[in-house]
Amino acid sequence: MLVLDPLLSPREQGLRTPGDIEDRVAGDRFLRRAYADAYGANEPMKVENIARSLAAYVSTLKTSNSRFDQYFFLNDLAAITTQEASGYRLFAGRARCTVCHSVGKDTAPFTDGAFHNQGIGANHLRANVRGLVDRAIAIEPNDLGTTVQSSQEIAALGRFLVTHQIADIGAFRTPSLRNVSLTSPYMHDGSIATLREAVKHELYYSAPDRGANFSNEEQEALVAFLRTLNDEDKHPEDPR
Repeated sequence: MLVLDPLLSPREQGLRTPGDIEDRVAGDRFLRRAYADAYGANEPMKVENIARSLAAYVSTLKTSNSRFDQYFFLNDLAAITTQEASGYRLFAGRARCTVCHSVGKDTAPFTDGAFHNQGIGANHLRANVRGLVDRAIAIEPNDLGTTVQSSQEIAALGRFLVTHQIADIGAFRTPSLRNVSLTSPYMHDGSIATLREAVKHELYYSAPDRGANFSNEEQEALVAFLRTLNDEDKHPEDPR
């Protein structure tokens, strides 16, 4: 129930238990009525239902108001520049970015929703992976969110913290790239400051040649393309 983490995190909403969430919803006349409309008047207040409702709402927060959408879906070839179009061809072609940041015929979420290890946080794992794994397995589920926020080493284990599968060590869910130029710093731990640096890192891990054959001009084209993914009513504060 990832959607509940901000509510229970001591650094965010600070509610102590799932029961506190249930009490908050039950104590609000509007929310209580909305809950009854969704799940039935006789349905007990359950945090699982609250999480389901929050997740359903979050899934509606889609965006399709970018210059890329105008270019790709509306066939408005003037919506992006020659450099940006070149960047998209690299993105979908030789750079192999769409393997994870998917673009479909009818929709372009720019994420496959899957978990991948792109080497971020590896320096926190090298010295004592076995010790970190043992510590992670011993964490109580209710303490996981707090532990992740307080320990970079534990956080670097990624998806493993949920599945306890060795193959998931260091794996994180692919983020969407929409509005990406507005969301620096980059990577799950904020360890990469600029979009240019993030592109270089991703080329190293995604391109067949480890990014070696991408010129500065091509990297600039990729960065330019990524800026076309901003919603039209939003503009980057950092031009890097």
